[in-house]
Amino acid sequence: MDNQEKVIRKHFLDLYRKSWQSSIYSFTDFLSLADISVLTELIQSGEILDSFVTLDGGLCGAERQVARFGSPEEFGWEEEFPIKIIKVSPLLHKFGENLFHRDYLGALMNLGIERSTIGDIRIRDKDAWIAVMDHMADYIMDNLDQVRHTHVKCSETTEEEETAEVQFEELSFTVSSARIDAVVSKLVNESRGKVLDRFREKKIFVNGRVQENNSAVLKNGDVLSVRGFGKYIYDGADHTTKKGNFHVVVRRYI
Repeated sequence: MDNQEKVIRKHFLDLYRKSWQSSIYSFTDFLSLADISVLTELIQSGEILDSFVTLDGGLCGAERQVARFGSPEEFGWEEEFPIKIIKVSPLLHKFGENLFHRDYLGALMNLGIERSTIGDIRIRDKDAWIAVMDHMADYIMDNLDQVRHTHVKCSETTEEEETAEVQFEELSFTVSSARIDAVVSKLVNESRGKVLDRFREKKIFVNGRVQENNSAVLKNGDVLSVRGFGKYIYDGADHTTKKGNFHVVVRRYI
């Protein structure tokens, strides 16, 4: 266990004890998949009660999520997650660029915002929906006026009002087996050796948990994340080639 993981574990345990002893809700900022994996290990080891922790990312199917320590059943009252959704749109829609996740994230980072206060960024056409910690929402809406060369406007919204649906790009390719290292190698266009380094560096996640076993076999419906490359759903093989290889289908989150 490295020092960073020790710090994260201590932070989770401190929030848990504070909430348990004082009967008040405690919240984290947005957690990465690696952070959530550490929290999951604490729950599975019994150090934190599963019923006392809830995760929410503000957007349906969000990868980055906020953890809430505290239980309505224990406390007798509910406290909402401190998350707001900001919609970002071009001032002149027809002149807006086709922007990507890195463009919106870069514009936010240029405002001096901590990464942990920003959740998922969902893009559809020329609009984006960004989950943020509520204490940062006004600052972002007041100061985010340009993304790359596009002048933008920001407004607070809710997913119920304007649903930022998850969109996918379907990918298909041939692999020798459904081993995770074979699939990742194709997805990121790297050699098996290079991909093995990513496993050692704990940059591969399956269903939200760090996956260090590069020979594990993916199952239909598994959610695969490769840090720096994106998030995917493995839909399995649709047929086998004459040489015995597998033609697999994967959906990439856009």
